[in-house]
Amino acid sequence: MTATASVCAYSGAGQGSTQCFNKNNSSETGEAGAESLMPGSSANRASVVQGYGVFHGSAQVVIDGASAFNTAGFNTTSGATGIAVDTLTIGGGVGRANLQLTFTIDGLTAVSGSGPNYGSDAWLTTEVDSFAHRDGGGTETGKAVSGQIFGSRVVTLTGALPFFFDRPLDLKFITNVYAATGISAGYFGSTYSGRALANFGNTAVLTSMQAYDMNGNLIPNITISAASGTMYPLAAEPVPEPGTLSLMGLGIAALLYRRRQERAPGRRIWAFEGMRRSASQVRQHRRLTKATCRQPGRTTAAPSTPVIASAELPGDGAAGELRRGRTASVSL
Repeated sequence: MTATASVCAYSGAGQGSTQCFNKNNSSETGEAGAESLMPGSSANRASVVQGYGVFHGSAQVVIDGASAFNTAGFNTTSGATGIAVDTLTIGGGVGRANLQLTFTIDGLTAVSGSGPNYGSDAWLTTEVDSFAHRDGGGTETGKAVSGQIFGSRVVTLTGALPFFFDRPLDLKFITNVYAATGISAGYFGSTYSGRALANFGNTAVLTSMQAYDMNGNLIPNITISAASGTMYPLAAEPVPEPGTLSLMGLGIAALLYRRRQERAPGRRIWAFEGMRRSASQVRQHRRLTKATCRQPGRTTAAPSTPVIASAELPGDGAAGELRRGRTASVSL
């Protein structure tokens, strides 16, 4: 399927003025408006620009001091619809997965009015449909996802679009802006004013695509190629949590320590022999309870308690110097 973009804009009672445009491999622009409905009413207007993953649209209706001319009630609307279809091939995985899309919406909606039983509405909706190619031709209708937006926000479309890695996937982006105001039935002769604005001319932009396996796990490092040549944005790779970074640091420290020990085997033998001799001497002194190091290079002991004497620790008693200035602790 070729990449296409199309728009329709309409305004007036019953969508009285509508203009549609279609073009291949390009964004498209459309505008409709400037229709007076009755004395006291003002023109409505809608405009739209649709690209691949980018939508600019606005719709506005304003009625000032209009009179309901019958008992049936009436309304006036403005709106714009943009549609873009593109074919994507997603790599970086195997088998079937789900695609999720996130849009950043930057715009506003506003309504106001006065009079009996009037109503005004304004909104923007965005929807993405998928049509996954079957082997041997034909299409498989995917699941539509949609969200309704009021104001400015980041929106992840509900639902997921199933796809197969390394197979073509047709996506249809559909975005609408809509504004309406009117008076309900049964208010013949009533005068009212109403305003409705849905202004998303600032943008509704696709900001990320992410793939998940059938168990809901994020699939990192996917790639996307599009028939339109559009570089669709991918979700940022997850940053390791602080706990993970700490474990990595401990692992590196342990590795460095082990390498340092491997470079000095004689030191390890001395340490082992010293521990063995010390333990042997401890067993010979039943009254010995504790020996600790409280100062670098010196050994002290509790009063009236013999101190460990060792050939590796020259000197006797509390004045014995520790070899190489090591600190040590022995508890029984």
